[in-house]
Amino acid sequence: MSARWTILIGCAILLAGSMVGALVTLDQRAERLRGWEDATETLALPERLPLAGVNVDLAQLAPDALDAELDRIAAAGFTWVRQSFLWQAIEPEPGEYDWAATDRVVAAVAAHDGLQLVVVLDGTPAWARHTLAPDHPFAPPASVADFGQFAGAVAARYAGSLA
Repeated sequence: MSARWTILIGCAILLAGSMVGALVTLDQRAERLRGWEDATETLALPERLPLAGVNVDLAQLAPDALDAELDRIAAAGFTWVRQSFLWQAIEPEPGEYDWAATDRVVAAVAAHDGLQLVVVLDGTPAWARHTLAPDHPFAPPASVADFGQFAGAVAARYAGSLA
C-alpha cells in the first residue's frame, strides 16, 4: 500500500473517531442540560427567561420605604429579588418564631407584579450554634436537624409564595 493511501485511511479513521466523539459529547451535553434552555442556542432566551436579579436586605426598610424600593427594583428591570431570612431573627429561641419582618417582605414583593422572591436561609441563632463557634452568627448549627426544622417551618409558612 502506498504512503498516500495510508495517509488517506489514517485521516478517514481520525475523522470517523472525531465524529463519534462529537456525538458522544452532544449526548452527554443533552444529559447534563436535561430540559434547561441553553443561551447559546437562541437569541430569544432573555425574553423567555428573566435573568436579572438583585440581592437586597428589604427587612431593614420601613414599610413606606419598602414599597418605594421595590418600585425602583422593578423599574430597573429586575425580576428576581434575593433576600436573606436570618434564622437568628426568625427563631431567637427554640420553637419561638417571629415572622413579622419576613411576612412583611413576602407580602410586599408579592404585591409587585413581575417581581419574584428568592429566599436564602442564613445565620444561626446562639442557641443552635456549634460549640466551636458560639459567638459567630454565621457558624454552622450544632444540629442539622434543628436547621431542618427551621427550613421546614419557613417552607410551610411560605408555600406557594416564593420562587
